Amino acid sequence: MLGYKVPRWPECHPPAWANHLSVEEKRDTILDLVAAEVEQLRVYPNVTVWQIENEPFFPFGACDNFTVLDESFLARELALVRRLDRRPVLITDSGELSPWIAARRAGDRFGSTLYRSAWFERFGLLTYPLVAPP
Repeated sequence: MLGYKVPRWPECHPPAWANHLSVEEKRDTILDLVAAEVEQLRVYPNVTVWQIENEPFFPFGACDNFTVLDESFLARELALVRRLDRRPVLITDSGELSPWIAARRAGDRFGSTLYRSAWFERFGLLTYPLVAPP
């Protein structure tokens, strides 16, 4: 996975030295890291797809109030990865709380997360009735 937002709370984990950086400086640093990762890993044939960000259209996590990660920055990340390598790009979205439309349009591949049981303050415990086809 490439980018700023990763799975599990708090999702964004900027190092302490990045606290003083402006939004654009953080973005430039993230792009430099993404470029270095792709350049280092693109030689491996077992890398079949690049995942950029974790659920970038779902505003969840401690992520600088989403001033760093927005749609225009995601577009810059996508353009960078596509310029560096021709493998498809995967974009994920929340399985429970997102319509998936923006994520599906942004990437070459789409992935969804889903917690089969989830606690919501307003509704209580919800369990999704997933059943395997016959």
